[in-house]
Amino acid sequence: MDDASTSTLSIRLDELEGAGLVRRRTFNETPPRVEYTLTREGDELRKRLFALSKFAARKLDD
Repeated sequence: MDDASTSTLSIRLDELEGAGLVRRRTFNETPPRVEYTLTREGDELRKRLFALSKFAARKLDD
C-alpha cells in the first residue's frame, strides 16, 4: 500500500474495523504502536475473495 496516503489508509482501516473485519490493538509504547489483525469474519472474507480472484484469473486465461 505504498501509494496510499496515511490518511486514506487510516480511514479505510477505521471502516474495516467498524464492519467487524479487522481488530485494532494499541500498545502504550514510545513511539506509539498499533496492530491490525483480521477477525474470524475478515479471514472468511479473505478466503472467499482469494477464491474469486483465482476463478477470475482462470477465466481471463480462457
